[in-house]
This record gives sequence, structure tokens and C-alpha cells, in this order.
Amino acid sequence: EAYLLQQGSDLMASIWQHGYGNQAAIAQFGMGNQAQIIQSGAHNTASIEQSGSGLYSRITQVGVGQTAHVRQR
Repeated sequence: EAYLLQQGSDLMASIWQHGYGNQAAIAQFGMGNQAQIIQSGAHNTASIEQSGSGLYSRITQVGVGQTAHVRQR
């Protein structure tokens, strides 16, 4: 499953998933932010929340049962 919410201007987000049971969510607010989640494997969970300007986040998960969360303001 993948969820994406963007509100603002000049925002870029991408979610790439390979495998099964992976969950990813990106929420961005502001200007000029970039976020990317890459998941390969099974039952991984990742989320990125950014609010502000000029922020960049990237999560890469390879394997099984990993969890990662990024929050920037």
C-alpha cells in the first residue's frame, strides 16, 4: 500500500515498492520539498512527513519487517 499527500508548490514525491505487504506514506506541506521511499522485500513500513521549505528525505528499505519514520519541520 502507498499513500501520498502534497500541499504547496514545487513538491516532488515518489514511492517505489517491490515485494508484498509493504506500506509507505508521504505527506508534504510547503515549498520545494522532495521525498522518496524505496522498499524491496516484505512487511516493511516507512513514512515521511515534511513541513517547511527546501527539505529532502529518502528512505530505502531492503529486507523483511523494517520500520522507518522521518519527520521534518
